[in-house]
Amino acid sequence: MARRSTPASDPWNRVARHLDEAIAARSGEPVFDEALKLLVAKLYVEHGRAPARPDAGFDPVDVAGLNALLRAALQRWPGVLTDGATRLEAPAIQHAAAIVRECWLGDDHLSGLNAMFQAMMSRSSRGEKGQFFTPHAIVRDVVARVQPRAGERVADPACGTGGFLWEAMRAAPDCTVWGFDHDPRAVQVARALLCVAQPFWLGGVGGGVYAVDSLKRGAIEDILGPDHAGGFDVLLTNPPFAGDIGAEVGQSYALGTGRDVERDVLFLERSLGLLRPGGRFAIIVPDNKVAAGRLAFVRRWLLCHARLTEVIALDRGAFLPHTAQKACVLIGQRREEAEPAPVLADSIVFIQTGGASCRRSVAQLDAGWVLAPERYAVTVAPTDGRVLAERVEVVTVAHRPGVLPQQKPALVLDTSHAVEGFVVASHAPVAVATIASPKRVLQPGDVIVSRLRSYLRQIAVVDDALFDCVPGGNAVFASPEFIILRARPGGVAPAALIPWLLSPAVQAMLAASEEGGQHPRFRRETLEALVVPDGVLKDAVGCAAQVVAAAAALRRSLRCMEGLVAAVGSVDDRLQHAIPEALYRPGQREQRR
Repeated sequence: MARRSTPASDPWNRVARHLDEAIAARSGEPVFDEALKLLVAKLYVEHGRAPARPDAGFDPVDVAGLNALLRAALQRWPGVLTDGATRLEAPAIQHAAAIVRECWLGDDHLSGLNAMFQAMMSRSSRGEKGQFFTPHAIVRDVVARVQPRAGERVADPACGTGGFLWEAMRAAPDCTVWGFDHDPRAVQVARALLCVAQPFWLGGVGGGVYAVDSLKRGAIEDILGPDHAGGFDVLLTNPPFAGDIGAEVGQSYALGTGRDVERDVLFLERSLGLLRPGGRFAIIVPDNKVAAGRLAFVRRWLLCHARLTEVIALDRGAFLPHTAQKACVLIGQRREEAEPAPVLADSIVFIQTGGASCRRSVAQLDAGWVLAPERYAVTVAPTDGRVLAERVEVVTVAHRPGVLPQQKPALVLDTSHAVEGFVVASHAPVAVATIASPKRVLQPGDVIVSRLRSYLRQIAVVDDALFDCVPGGNAVFASPEFIILRARPGGVAPAALIPWLLSPAVQAMLAASEEGGQHPRFRRETLEALVVPDGVLKDAVGCAAQVVAAAAALRRSLRCMEGLVAAVGSVDDRLQHAIPEALYRPGQREQRR
């Protein structure tokens, strides 16, 4: 957001929310349509009269005043609105105008106006389709890497509010931009942005933005006509990550024939089909498309039809607050002719979250044509040490329920029981015969490391007390999501590694190596390859003893707290019995107190 746009305490999304509330509370008209008109009128005042301040000249007090501004805006920017007259009444106009009066919408290359439009779009409608607008910083970086040039035809088949298109037009004012989207409201916003953008960069908008189902074969081609039969020169897009596509649509694609695939897989094929041979592209895809084993056929198809040059991992927070979905950017060129098999000599630059990068040939990719940057990008590691797999044994064997040891009841740990170095579990052991899924068998002194969601720091020492939960003792089993670190004969006690495993440097490396969308995991090989500096284990015996002692102290504290809770519970029960039954209703106990 531009510094001059709003007060520091009032970012764009807050202004958009206030504008939404002001119109909804004082009018029964569609909020989005009327807010769009008000913002276009405000922008016309800013740039039509070149005010010294954002609020200068913008003071519509009634219907006639706002409509006069809208007529002037339509004369300057034909097509910016489909309806050039407000349906609001004077009180609503005055209140809404006061909210946006201090905003400088056209500052910083319209980024403020774009942010306002995106904030006004319904979060629920975007989430249902897996459609989340691409942050401007990512758009700007992607466009800079693809480098649209003057005279080129640039397209986005899932353009949303047109972010990629107007950034491309900013980078190359003489390019022609074409946008397509299934959401008519998003198309209306994109048209407004591109129409208004024209005088800022002195370029021709060309092309156009159209409400159309881009996945429907022939729909875009019918709009383009014969002049565009050769395809676009550049394609930039962030297609929806989910949504029902219908069997008929899916079967019209090579990647969808005979398969149940997601919408973004079809967009990948559709996007390359819209490019001319040799045309350049940048496509954002969810993380499972670059790593999931079941989608190896998609990556093979892509490598046969395109020459990838870069794969960039986006930060997990890139699309927050809408989703924590992890994604990657695929950048490359459509091949002149599709190859029968991936070209093994082609090389790809993999860029990891945080900036680490490396180059790999297609022949060096992991099995299944894995394109996840986390597999290949190099992280600088200490040289004064040995890898973790040489320090301790890494156990990954999981036993099926039928072959688990049956002699004793078992305390079963899932990932929620490992917390910042300790096992925190108050549940009782169960009969092994009741366990229905594979488990790992633990030993005293093991360290469990959850490979799922590293940011939860689910790492813990398995101390002796966990094996004495019932008279006669019990076994301890763990979820297969845990990787087990176990001492080698005469080797390092794994407990000594816990402070290092929880350190910021190691946590950052594990987070950067995660793969997967909604359930991110790092690979066992990543953990095994971490270099444990010699200095970390300078006093391994003393460190391990302190970790175990801390676990025992925590367990004593937990037992003390459980006793306090039990004591309060007994008082609560006596209070309940003292109250006539007629006054007691479940869920009202707190109110009675």
